[in-house]
Order: sequence, then structure tokens, then C-alpha cells
Amino acid sequence: MRALDRQPDVKWIVAQPVLLAFTPGAGKHLPDLLSLSSGGVTLWDCRSEQRQDADFTLDAAATASACARIGWRYEVFSGQAVAERLNERWLAGFRRHREWHERHRPSVVGHCTRAKALGDLLQLDDGSGELTSTVWHLLWTGEITCDLDRPLSLATSVTRTDRA
Repeated sequence: MRALDRQPDVKWIVAQPVLLAFTPGAGKHLPDLLSLSSGGVTLWDCRSEQRQDADFTLDAAATASACARIGWRYEVFSGQAVAERLNERWLAGFRRHREWHERHRPSVVGHCTRAKALGDLLQLDDGSGELTSTVWHLLWTGEITCDLDRPLSLATSVTRTDRA
């Protein structure tokens, strides 16, 4: 859900949105999430590859077929690499907009017109923590970006995006 929450085109996320009842005797299935984006509706199941047994594979195929019939997409999310998962958890702590973000946004974005080390950005803070918080918030929103597939460090390269 955190991965979907960071995508700017995702407008709505619902947990366990529908109970699908397949043909009599074929069972029922409760997908984990529904997302609504500019690309349409997607039903999601979240299951690691190790837990995708024969029963799940049958349910997934039936769910994909049901979604296709009504013009929805179906996806199975099997997890994230450890670094990406931990980075998203960290950034989620800075998800909420704060009043000082608008004051510091121009400075942070302005410094990211070319690749900048994360440590260099964080050193711009005056000690209040507001600019530091703004850096993390802008990484959450995607206005500035870095490689979240690797552990974050002071040397992590940060750049401006088209959304800035």
C-alpha cells in the first residue's frame, strides 16, 4: 500500500474491497486492495512468491479473468527488496504536509536542479529541522527523487523531478 500511496496518479486505495464468488463450487476470493488511478481500476493480491500455492494460483487466474471481463486490471504484488521497503517506511513518516514545507520547497528544489548529495541538502538546515523535514517530504511526494532501491546515505544522489 505504501508503494501505491507514493504514486501521484493513484487517487484512491481500498483494503479488501470485494468478495468474489466464482462459479458454484469453485470457491470465493477476497483480493487485498483496489486502487483507482488515471489508468483505471486495479485489484491487487499481496502474496510472496513462496506463498503462491496451487489454490492461490487458481484464485489469481479466476480473479484476473473476472477483472478483464469488466475492464479492470489485476496484479499480484510479491514484495519489495529490503532497502526499498525500509526506505519507503522511513519516508512515510514525512508523508503529511507541514506549513513550513512551502517556505523551504523553493530552496530544496532549487538546489536539486543538478544531482546533489543528500548530505549536502541536509546541511542547508538552520538547526530548526524544518528544511530537513522538507527534504524527506519532497522525497515522499516525488518532487525530488533518489534511488530507493539502495540504502539511503549522506552520499545518495538526489535530483529534481518534473513534478517539482
